[in-house]
Amino acid sequence: AKAGNGTVFSDVKAGDWFNAAIGWAYENGIVNGYGGSFGAQNNITRQDMATILYRYAKQAGYDVSKTASLDKFSDAGSVADYAVDAMRWAIGMGLINGTMDAQGNITLDPAGNASRSQVAAIMTRFVRNAR
Repeated sequence: AKAGNGTVFSDVKAGDWFNAAIGWAYENGIVNGYGGSFGAQNNITRQDMATILYRYAKQAGYDVSKTASLDKFSDAGSVADYAVDAMRWAIGMGLINGTMDAQGNITLDPAGNASRSQVAAIMTRFVRNAR
């Protein structure tokens, strides 16, 4: 697929090294941004990463029917509405396993930033599990 133009977002300029990638992702329905911007310099949340991967998998024709319940996670109710299906899929595919908080509860931490190591693990699982 050919690259697109990411300048649809207020914080993406024509000369930015990520312009074409963001434009492609926008044109293919993978990213929407928020409030007119992409958030190019922002950290990514765990639910946003799951949503991007889920939308990409759908766009690429992968089977996204395997899902799992969010019920075992103590903070399941804090998953944003737009990310619920993506998080169910990410859990069902084994991309996201959750973390344990200080009280011993298994949490998703959906609005928490994904660390570089978490991103690497999720991407590795995506490449291995999502087809």
